Amino acid sequence: MIIAFFEITEMEKEKFKLAFPNETLTFFENTIQEVDIEKFKNADAISVFIHSKVNEEILKKLREFKINYHSFNRNRPYKFRILQTK
Repeated sequence: MIIAFFEITEMEKEKFKLAFPNETLTFFENTIQEVDIEKFKNADAISVFIHSKVNEEILKKLREFKINYHSFNRNRPYKFRILQTK
């Protein structure tokens, strides 16, 4: 599975690599709206944080590429709320 993460620090990258050793991970320091969708259109899932605005325009693009997205709580590492877009 290919997972794209947004708003990720260097320290968090290492934690995610340890948590998902068998997955292909892509990291972006910026919010989802600041990154060209072409850079993550092959992802199977994305993980966004509080500053990423997942509005109708973003959701439409995610649906077009059949990408699932996750809401992540930094206070509870690796607890994801899966939001289906298909």
